[in-house]
Amino acid sequence: MPEKYRRPQKSNKSILEAKHTAQKLAFGPLSFQAIIAMQEFKILEQIDSAKDNGISAQEIAKILNISEYTINTLLEIALSLEIVSLKNTNYILSQIGYFLLHDEMTKVNLNFVQDICYQGAFFLKESFKESKPIGLKVFGEGETIYQKLATLPAQAQKSWFDFDHYYSSNAFTNALPIIFENSPLSIFDIGGNTGKFALKATEYNQNVKVSIYDLAGQLNKAKENIQNSKTFERIFLQELNVLDQKAEFKETADLIWMSQFLDCFSPSQIITILQKAQKALNPNGCIFILEPFWDKQPYKAARFSLNHVSLYFTCMANGNSKMYSFTEMKEYIEKADLQIEAVYDGIGENDYTLLKCTKIKNL
Repeated sequence: MPEKYRRPQKSNKSILEAKHTAQKLAFGPLSFQAIIAMQEFKILEQIDSAKDNGISAQEIAKILNISEYTINTLLEIALSLEIVSLKNTNYILSQIGYFLLHDEMTKVNLNFVQDICYQGAFFLKESFKESKPIGLKVFGEGETIYQKLATLPAQAQKSWFDFDHYYSSNAFTNALPIIFENSPLSIFDIGGNTGKFALKATEYNQNVKVSIYDLAGQLNKAKENIQNSKTFERIFLQELNVLDQKAEFKETADLIWMSQFLDCFSPSQIITILQKAQKALNPNGCIFILEPFWDKQPYKAARFSLNHVSLYFTCMANGNSKMYSFTEMKEYIEKADLQIEAVYDGIGENDYTLLKCTKIKNL
């Protein structure tokens, strides 16, 4: 066997399997765009509707009024990606195809990559070199994507918020009983985004007041969402750039909430933010951090997704953050003179981890 084809001792793949996987990676961007095209042409929907009997390429072309060339070319790609299979001359949807069509996480990820990341990913190497989101220039000038959220194209904005809400919002229901165990009366929601947590918190507890701290563009979105709510009078909007060294919290709170917020910053910035936050705590107050740590994911698909989201942070979001491991975050929390008092794993459908942090008592 030629030396270049020798299999590493610990590999569980055959040489042919490894080479096949390597080709998938080589043609990955083209495969991705083929899937997007199939979705937009609704080709997979037609196959799904045909159920067990399947449907021919000619029938799909006729129903959708699309050329047989288009249908055949895309379905041959789908075959090679195992999205569909052939039953005689009819195409049948595979389990992979089913997930592409019906799995919410897959759809959210697919749209996010297409509408937010795809063009900018071309500048990934430059982003790593400069520690800046060079790919963000596909949406115009800007230092971070957070400053541009309010002005993104409608479809891109929708995909960004769908992505953000899918991964965090469904964890709030599980987290609320934990954070209200000691009945906090005042909460700072740092990076409150569209106000979803503030709404859920004020609906859950009739006495609590929530102050949302965020950039101006996000606060405008939050205002749109909360202004007609029954709890509007207990939600307050405060503009604050946590990276501004001179910016401080003017008040204090019983509890500070950060949901999928710290992964938007570099390690040194995380430590600075936590140090600033702990100064805003009332005596016996605490900080709750909700994050999907990749090293705490029980399933490969979730870990794979989170590791790839790190590349979004590199080329599109800010150029210097990523999806962190629990081990990393624990180190940053301790460097901010905080201690982790409790760890709650498996929060929500997407296996978030909720950390309760308090000041180190002897400081």
